Amino acid sequence: MSRFIGNLKIWQKFALVLALVLPMVVIPTAIVVKTTWTSLRTAQSESDAIEPAAATIRLIQLTQQHRGISAGFLSGDDGLKAAREAKQDEVQQALVKALTLSQRFSEERLKSHSDQLAKDWQAIAAAVSGKSLAPAESIQRHSDLIITELDLLDDIAADSQLALDPEAGSYYLVTAMISHLPRMTEGLGLARARGIAILTKGVASPEERASIGSLAERVRMHVRDGKTALQRAVDGDPSSQDALDQPAAAAFTAAESALKLVDENIVRPEAMKFPAHEYLDAMTRAIDQQFGLIATVNGALGAILSDRVQSTRRELLTIGVMVAALSALASWCIFVVTRITARHVDDALRLATALAQGDLTQ
Repeated sequence: MSRFIGNLKIWQKFALVLALVLPMVVIPTAIVVKTTWTSLRTAQSESDAIEPAAATIRLIQLTQQHRGISAGFLSGDDGLKAAREAKQDEVQQALVKALTLSQRFSEERLKSHSDQLAKDWQAIAAAVSGKSLAPAESIQRHSDLIITELDLLDDIAADSQLALDPEAGSYYLVTAMISHLPRMTEGLGLARARGIAILTKGVASPEERASIGSLAERVRMHVRDGKTALQRAVDGDPSSQDALDQPAAAAFTAAESALKLVDENIVRPEAMKFPAHEYLDAMTRAIDQQFGLIATVNGALGAILSDRVQSTRRELLTIGVMVAALSALASWCIFVVTRITARHVDDALRLATALAQGDLTQ
């Protein structure tokens, strides 16, 4: 090996050293670049999920409203006919938008839920329009449809990797937006639908009272979980506190008011005297507050993810520029050092030859 190296030219020796040193630099750099690129792709995928998630949440809100209005309409309140027809059109438009936006994700489970949603909604809309459903059956079929919509929301979160967000602040925003808060609205929405059917009829069975009472407890559980998730989100990323504090306080206060309305006018009273239309309006206002909070969370999460995408892009660009600049500098230095060293060696050889020939002028 020593003889082999000794027989190499100067530039070849430098090239050998470079060949040995280069992997020590290239391999760690490649790992860093790959990791940063993966982070960028993940952040971009999560950011891409914000719009379809918002569209699906809007679809859930409108479907819940249609369920409530349909319950009153099928219970005998013909004054709700125009409102129900208008709401049906809104649901149809929201469904088309949500399914169109969700097509950017290719997971088979998500596609299956999309197909099922379109099919089930058409069947429910036709049945309610023709008054071929009993109120309880309508509520149940709407609820099954909303479960599928919630599954679609979960699929979007899973396929986009939102559900696996790596940072505490944004992770808890995701869990609040995808899980706790939508399920809280669904509990309140069910209480709205069942309550308006009872108030329209003017009578409630013990089973119906018990069912709504149990539903209220489930809502309280989701309220607690939602509060906890948002508090942990703020703890993980204090910059989101200003955006979340006021909407969260208003929404949770509205939720407690809605539960009190249910308890005082559906669960406990012997006679159902509260006006059905007032109950529908009051519950809708309270539930809309929850969806307002979800929209705020969605906006805060979108801002965080957008900043993360931009930051990761800048980081990747910085790494690329630094690697290119250092590589160019290293190549230039090697070239210059090799050239100078070779020239000095040539000068030394020329001088030695001259001296060996007796030329002392050199």
